Amino acid sequence: MASRKKEVQIQAEITSQEQWNEAMSAPGLTVVDVYQNWCGPCKAVQNLFRKIKMEYGDDLLHFAVAEAQSVEELCPFEGKCEPVFLFYSGGKAVGIVRGVKGPLLQKTILEKLEEEKKKQEMGSEYVPEVHDISFEEDTGKLEKMHSGETNEDQSASYYVAIIKPDAVAAGKVEEIKEKAIKAGFCLVAEEERILTEQQIKDFYQAKADQPQFEELVQFMSSRPIHVLILSRKSGNSKKDDSAWAELIGPADVDVIKPPKRPRSSRDIQEKLELSSHDSKELASRELAFFFPSFGEDEGKQTTEGGYKPKIQKTLALIRPSLLREKKGEILKTIHESGFQIAMQKELTLTEEQVTEFYKDHAGQEYFPSLIKHMMSGPVLALALTREDAVQHWRKLLGPKTINEAKGKAPDSLRAQFAVDNVPINQLHGSSSPEEAQKNLNFFFPVEHTLAVIKPDAAKEHRDDIINSIKEAGFCISQVKETKLTKEMAAEFYKDHQGKVFYDQLVDYMSQGPSVMMILSKENAIEEWRNTIGPVDPDVARQIDPNSLRAQFARSVLENALHGSSSVDHAKKNIRFIFGDIDLK
Repeated sequence: MASRKKEVQIQAEITSQEQWNEAMSAPGLTVVDVYQNWCGPCKAVQNLFRKIKMEYGDDLLHFAVAEAQSVEELCPFEGKCEPVFLFYSGGKAVGIVRGVKGPLLQKTILEKLEEEKKKQEMGSEYVPEVHDISFEEDTGKLEKMHSGETNEDQSASYYVAIIKPDAVAAGKVEEIKEKAIKAGFCLVAEEERILTEQQIKDFYQAKADQPQFEELVQFMSSRPIHVLILSRKSGNSKKDDSAWAELIGPADVDVIKPPKRPRSSRDIQEKLELSSHDSKELASRELAFFFPSFGEDEGKQTTEGGYKPKIQKTLALIRPSLLREKKGEILKTIHESGFQIAMQKELTLTEEQVTEFYKDHAGQEYFPSLIKHMMSGPVLALALTREDAVQHWRKLLGPKTINEAKGKAPDSLRAQFAVDNVPINQLHGSSSPEEAQKNLNFFFPVEHTLAVIKPDAAKEHRDDIINSIKEAGFCISQVKETKLTKEMAAEFYKDHQGKVFYDQLVDYMSQGPSVMMILSKENAIEEWRNTIGPVDPDVARQIDPNSLRAQFARSVLENALHGSSSVDHAKKNIRFIFGDIDLK
């Protein structure tokens, strides 16, 4: 059984002047996260620090956290409203990074570490490139900038909006986004995700002493949330803040119980929790919490003409004659052209399906021949991915008619893979991103399946498994933690009734809470079954060591996860656990 490793504390905690003096006397570079007692350290940077420490493993590099109120030297930062990372060498401050900017933070750490190594090697002969700095002078400039007393250009203000679980379930996301855009905000990024209880506790740590904190944790981890990054650049930060305050409404809305009368988009009927801009430190930390890599692309060069290619997905169809004669050859060519095959399905189309798929061609002279040919044998539908997949695939295909392809683009795929005595070209490609999505939905419709993290795995590996589910591209549409009674477990697994392991299975499934999820994705049922792996974890470790059962299952009986085996089975399972819900 896979075990979860306990993470080593990467940052030393400094809570007194004595501890500060001791940390500053250590040889090498010390990076200090300065925080306020009402906010706490920035957890978003811990993975970055751990990664740097593992990669460079230098004894000269140290990380620490210190509360601004507890150390005399940090008084200039007391009550300040932005995350601050200080760099110390030999007890002297040699650098500062404001805000949670991963790339800048990493660059500064490595630069200062290199200087520290030179200092150690050269001793008294070393002349530092950057001398120690005065934080009092630096923070004064910052205060002027925030108060509008400087003419320096202001960058866009960023805000984090969290659309809460029941608003997401009620389909309010688009409505809230429209309100924000009408108020003059730009949508920079968004993500739907499910948070674990521990993540909720970390995020809302400032509310931990409130009486309804546990209720809040249960509510916020009960279903998916939707997170938005919004920006507004008016050149006037106070004006931006005012617009933000007006958008979110009063801040005193009870997070659990709905008010008797709706007041604004802040009200519970839309469940919109926002990081108010009266605390830039909280907003910046929340940004890092949900989007730790935000800003990493700043300063990167785009391709010619300022255009930055996007990863896309497009549909490719290999028609019957080519599939019969040269399937392997065309698949090899597709791979060599830089495409990845995200999904594939071989199927024989009915007349109704072909007519529906090519309805835009109805009335054309070639339409009857196309219908007949597409029904003459199996076709292979492929979901291809790469940068600008739609454009690249269309360019590779070449002209639509075989004669034109051979005459004008002899290197095109339609020319190379023309089949003798077949007048219809043998390859199809979507003509636009919009058509690609429509085509993909036709051949790979979004499916819903029930996934269950069984009691022992839910207790020990819930977070790891949920992270793996998201990394595999599944959308968690619904989730709840439920302890099945023996009667419920018996009904859920009634198809196994009469088998020797049935009673043990019922006992196992009713021993503690399970995490029940509805997963949504194209081809979700088959993909989830592939993701969890064979029923026997010993077999899984041999043939698919990356599968979830290979990593987390104990035995054939205690195999960590359940997945529906068919569309009908999935519908029945979902109805049993979640009741009659509308899944689009």
